[in-house]
Amino acid sequence: MSKKILVINSNPAKESFGRSLAESYAAGAKDAGADIQLLHLMDLKFDPILWGGDKSTQTLEPDLVKSQALIKWADHVVFIIPVWWASVPALLKGFIDRVFAVGWAYKFTGPGKWDKFLKNKTSYFIITTGGPALYYRFLLRNPIAKFLGRDVLGFCGFKKYGSIVIGGLADATPEACKTKLAKIKKLGRNQA
Repeated sequence: MSKKILVINSNPAKESFGRSLAESYAAGAKDAGADIQLLHLMDLKFDPILWGGDKSTQTLEPDLVKSQALIKWADHVVFIIPVWWASVPALLKGFIDRVFAVGWAYKFTGPGKWDKFLKNKTSYFIITTGGPALYYRFLLRNPIAKFLGRDVLGFCGFKKYGSIVIGGLADATPEACKTKLAKIKKLGRNQA
């Protein structure tokens, strides 16, 4: 049975290096026999604000219902994430707030207790930054991977996560970008 992989590109620009990374990863995983679905958040139509907080009864838009189905379907979810102010783009945060909702991803059952509804899944984060990768990974200690892997997905039942930081994009040459895309395609093959 082939591995089911969902690749989520969170860069809100229509044409971006994030889109190229998502497509490279997906191509590599598909070459290795994985069943792939690609989700580009900028193509979805939804209100990124969770009006009323986590007790909200806000109805999900069709694109978010489809996104939830894809997350349930997947064995492995890969996020492509540009670093903006040491965090994620607002589009991704809004997607998380709306999609990983109480009652769907988890449910509180008592003080300090909750049910996790997204068990037996893994995740991986391909994080891009204009600055040096070492600065983000070691000096800042990779806060996006911790936030998403441990505090969001882990809270909902995902069992493990990993990440790679691709840095130096502010002044990367076309040749350097091609090398980075080839590396991500190989990563997709290896994770399939």
